[in-house]
Amino acid sequence: MAYRNRFGPLGHRWIEPNGIQLIVSHFPENRYSITVSFTDGTPDMPLSKCTGYERNLDTLTIRFKDANGRRDPDPFVWEITGKLDSTFFIYSTPPDINPVTFFFNRCKTSMYPQTENEDPGTVLSLRKEARAKFANYVHMSGIDDRAGSGDSLTIPVNCFTGEGRTNLLRFLANVDKDGIQVFVDVRFDRATVDQLQRLDTDMEFGDLGEVLDIADSAEQSQH
Repeated sequence: MAYRNRFGPLGHRWIEPNGIQLIVSHFPENRYSITVSFTDGTPDMPLSKCTGYERNLDTLTIRFKDANGRRDPDPFVWEITGKLDSTFFIYSTPPDINPVTFFFNRCKTSMYPQTENEDPGTVLSLRKEARAKFANYVHMSGIDDRAGSGDSLTIPVNCFTGEGRTNLLRFLANVDKDGIQVFVDVRFDRATVDQLQRLDTDMEFGDLGEVLDIADSAEQSQH
């Protein structure tokens, strides 16, 4: 279903000028190509060149530009079925059809300057392979090892062996350099009172030890 915008010639806009600027600001032209296509044979038009009065609209397509100039094989495509609310488009669409989330999940943002427009099948294959090897690398039980999945991995750290913890620390040491995003989920809601009290004691003694070290260093510097 497309949007004819029949009253465009009478001044009705399918998108407001500030809406165009909002989208372009989130997807700057040095990194993304934003085009509008039509159902009547009109050539595709850059969104930044649109007035909002265009008719017979089909889709809004956002493509990631890489340093090699390769065409994005997996662009974000939005079917235009009515007046486009750019604020909703950017901030409120569900995650699976949100353009910001779409490119973030594909590492196609300024956070990942070395991203290229690789074939999506190749990327998924590499993710599956790396995920399977990682599960074996950390040597632990209780791992979420869904076969053939390239998704993120849930790691129950409490199940680690000593060797597994060491391997995980080696992996985390390279996270910043390799760009793999890792979240640590500390579940205080799954601890017993006894566990929480022991943790509290450990942290207090840790703080006390730090204070004593600082005091000792200050005393030695005075002599």
